[in-house]
Amino acid sequence: MLRSLATGLAVVGLVLLLACTGEPTPVALTTAPATETKLAEAEEEALVLTGTLRATESELLDTPTSSTWQLSLQWLIDEGSPVEPGDAIARFDPGATLTNLHDKKDQLEEKKQDRESRIAQDAIRHMELQLALRKAEVAYKKAQIDASVPENLLAGKDYRDRKFDLRETDQAFRDAQLDLLEHETASNSRVSELDIEVAELRRDIEELEEELESLTLRASRRGIVLHEMHRWTGQPIRVGDRLRASMPVASIPEVASLEVEAWAGETDAARLQAGMPARILLDADPSRTFHGSVVFVGAAGERRESWGRGKYQRIAIRIDGVDPDVMKPGMSVRCEVALAVPDPALVARHEEES
Repeated sequence: MLRSLATGLAVVGLVLLLACTGEPTPVALTTAPATETKLAEAEEEALVLTGTLRATESELLDTPTSSTWQLSLQWLIDEGSPVEPGDAIARFDPGATLTNLHDKKDQLEEKKQDRESRIAQDAIRHMELQLALRKAEVAYKKAQIDASVPENLLAGKDYRDRKFDLRETDQAFRDAQLDLLEHETASNSRVSELDIEVAELRRDIEELEEELESLTLRASRRGIVLHEMHRWTGQPIRVGDRLRASMPVASIPEVASLEVEAWAGETDAARLQAGMPARILLDADPSRTFHGSVVFVGAAGERRESWGRGKYQRIAIRIDGVDPDVMKPGMSVRCEVALAVPDPALVARHEEES
């Protein structure tokens, strides 16, 4: 009994002695050093951007030039519709063009009838003048014969009369020749003028027919259709809009040229540079991850009216391996840009390509 009590007191005394010396009780370390944690966090630090897919190459379909200063959009294919070369994309109201075309065709028929009528009338007049010329020639030749009789065989008055007749018929013959020549010249001139007018009307008709054909916009490549924005209203082009020549109507982007167009505030944009790698997630299919790299950082900020008063810089991100079956222009995406220093070789390559 006394032995057990002595043993217990010895243990208590040892514990008190250790406590008085101040030495810590050993504890196992289970967390990584702070420097390693910070390094890992730095490697994973990324700037998250939202953006849309945009094609750097596309076929732009503009409002055609016409005889009227504005055209009304009569029909427009639905946005996102797949098209093949030759498919109709949009059609403008052909009313004014058709009216002009019908008027020109009517004028052409009138001119052709005028030409035929003029040729017929001139032909009749030509025959009349030819007949008058032959009569004048016969009269002149007869007067020559009569005037060739020697004066000593005729009475003085008869001789003078025959000489006078010779001069008269000679002048009449010359006048008849001149009349025929003038008629032929005038007839040819009138017919030539009508030929020119007919040719001009035919050219006008050809141009109007080409204009009529141009009022239907057709695709020249395979792809999907995107509606352009109206310059004046800022809204997507739609049926009923009145557009001037060269105003954009729709576009067919080249899917292989898709890239991400994003916008970053000036503070965030200052942290970005070409060559930085990025992960790209489609909002429509977030289960798939694509990769790319920053290829452009805007030098100056721009105001985006719907985003407030701040300025934003445009960021372009190239996509490695565009999937045309999944990716479509206008899709919204989320990008995670790694803020680590990019590979200098990659930066140099981007600068050469741009």
